[in-house]
Amino acid sequence: LYGDEEALAMVKLESRSLRFNKDNFGPCLEAWEEQFGLEAAQAMVGRNPGLLGVLPMQAREPAEASMFLSYVVAVTRPLPQIAVVGGLLAILTAGIR
Repeated sequence: LYGDEEALAMVKLESRSLRFNKDNFGPCLEAWEEQFGLEAAQAMVGRNPGLLGVLPMQAREPAEASMFLSYVVAVTRPLPQIAVVGGLLAILTAGIR
């Protein structure tokens, strides 16, 4: 449905996606494909692999919010790492002063 490399990238981003029911992946992708087109639906799930846990009946509902939030998730994903680096730099520079 998503391709080998894309699936591996999604698992690296969201390892709990391995626990989701694989029987839901196809029906959900079909529902989102009707709303956004195949490439956009695949990209949406690639940005937010947590969507693999959605039930097909939920995926049939309008998903504009899911599309928007997939961008938010993709942008904010690296923020915890940036905060840790910033915190460490603040601690190190505080000791220098």
